[in-house]
Formats: sequence, C-alpha cells, structure tokens
Amino acid sequence: MKKKGLSILIVATLIISMLSGCGKKEVTENIALLTLASANDYTSATVQKTTERYAQENNLIYKQHQVSNGTVEAVEVEVKAAAEAGADVVVLSGTDFEEALYELQGKYKDLKFVIVDGAPRKAEGKKYKARKNTEAILFAEEQGGFLAGYAAVKDGYKNLGFIGGVPNDNVVRYGTGFVQGANYAAEEMGLDKEKITVRFTYMGTNEMSPAMMGIAGQWYDEGCEVIFASGGTMGTAIMKAAEEKGKKVIGVDCDQSGESSSVIVSVTKQIDSTLYATLASVYNGEFVGKKAQAMNVEDGGIALSIDKAKFSNFTQQDYSNIIEKMSSKDFKISQEDVKQLQEKGDKFENITLNME
Repeated sequence: MKKKGLSILIVATLIISMLSGCGKKEVTENIALLTLASANDYTSATVQKTTERYAQENNLIYKQHQVSNGTVEAVEVEVKAAAEAGADVVVLSGTDFEEALYELQGKYKDLKFVIVDGAPRKAEGKKYKARKNTEAILFAEEQGGFLAGYAAVKDGYKNLGFIGGVPNDNVVRYGTGFVQGANYAAEEMGLDKEKITVRFTYMGTNEMSPAMMGIAGQWYDEGCEVIFASGGTMGTAIMKAAEEKGKKVIGVDCDQSGESSSVIVSVTKQIDSTLYATLASVYNGEFVGKKAQAMNVEDGGIALSIDKAKFSNFTQQDYSNIIEKMSSKDFKISQEDVKQLQEKGDKFENITLNME
C-alpha cells in the first residue's frame, strides 16, 4: 500500500509539473523593429525614434533587431526571434524588406507587420500584396517631387537639377514628379523650353562622399542654381557643395532647413504621426490589414515645408492654389520613370531635359 501511495504521489507531482510547464511563455518583447545594419537615412531614424517612443509611452517592451541584408533568410532569423519572444508587431522600413515581407507575412500569421516606405511584393516591379496581418505606409513621392519642381520654377529658378541615388521606387517617383512639376509651372507661365533647363541623373549609390560633393559642385559651376537630391545621406554632400558655391538645395523627406543655409524648401513626409497611429491601432483593436495606400498632399501625408521656405516669389497662396489643383481627381502625375515617359512620347515641351 505504501508503494502504491508513493507511486500515486509521484504521478501527481509529474502531472502538476507538466501542467505548470504548459503555461504561457514569458513575453520579453512586444514591438520588434527590424533595421538594416547599414541604414542611416532620415526615414530609418524616424521610424526607430517613433517606434521606441510609442513603446515607452505605452509601457511596452521594444527591441531593435539588425540584419545585414534584406534577404528572406536573413530577415526570417530576426522575425522568428521576435515571434518566439512574444512580439505582437514587427516594424520594418524601406524597399529592401519588400520581398522578404511578401514571404514572411504568410508564414507568421500571428504577427502583425508594419512597413514604412515600402510594401510586400514578390519582386521589384510587381504589384504590392499586403495580407490581413500587414499594413504598408507609403507616400506619394511623385506629388512631393512635383511640388518641388513647380515651386522652384515659379520662384524664378531657370536651371534646376535632380540627383537621385539608387533608383528604387521612392527615388524614381521623386525624380519624375520633379520634372513634371517644373514642366507644368513653365507651361503655366508661358515659357519656351529654352528658358528652363532640368539636369537629371541617378548615381547608383545613396552614400555621402567627396566624389558626390564634387559632382554637385561641377553642376553648380556649369550653371545649375538649385538641386533636388534624393537618396540616403547623399543630400549632405549636395548641401556642402551648395554652401561652397553659393547655390541652393531642396531638402527631402523632412525639414532640412536646420542642416544648411542652402536649403530653400524641403519635401516632407508625415512618417512619425502616421506610424504612431498605426502602432496604436494594433493595440486598440483597430488594425485593418491588407492595406498599402500612399499618403498624399490631400491628406497632408506629403507636403512642402512652406512655413520654413526661403522663396522670393512663390507665396503661401501659390502653394495653396497648386495643392487645391492636385487634390482634384482629374489632376494626374505619373509615377513612371522619366526615361520611360520619354520613350512613350512625353516630350516635356516647356523645359529642356538633360538626362545623364
């Protein structure tokens, strides 16, 4: 009887141990942020600060995960780690994560994904496909570029330049919008194409370098008055060149007026408020999912820093007028690369466009 009682006690102890072991794992992170180790641009920095701020203000555990590249294999290592740590949401930034997210959003269905300045797709050029656990925060860069080109010509600049870094979708949209905006302004002003010149190139890199500064300096020496640059940290090199040559720059993604006296205006994105609201939706039950929609001028998602602008002729009223026009459903700005538009027969009849 004693042996039987002892056996029952042992079995009971084992059952209790097993049941307690089946309890919910300890959560060691709520919000995971995935970043490229090489990322040092404004958008990545803003996404990091906003994500961290939301976590702190809402007593949530935040952890940053760095990956060496955006391949599915590299990204999944950190997504899996976040899932095992009990994370509710994974935040990513940039087009480098698009293809990995396309695969992983379906594999990790219990996680919610939020990506800024990118959206899940199978391959570059393919359509976006966000599942019900994914929201993509995009911006209509072509509208921001349009405003920059339009305002510069309206203000009296005759010789403009666009220098893009790696020609991903965001950079391409900024560039094509810039050219279309300059052409539209020249058309409104009744100017012949010989009056306005737009010089245009992609550098294939987003890094600031002495070589980048030298190229911008050469453009300025050859007559360029103002350059709109888009791509990583390269804008810093353009600003330094502009300061040396006494020329001007149009900032990108955020208000860059505090970075250089050469900045006459900036194209700004409302990344912080949009991302903060999206993270809040995860925790208040309002997360929609299956969403990849670009913020635009109509909803204030992309704009000019008109209150900090250093224009001579372009006014607040001029700005309000063009925003009103752009908000019309009949007003179209193409997202296609400038070269593709030219191949289709778009001649930009009111400007001289020099592609390099």
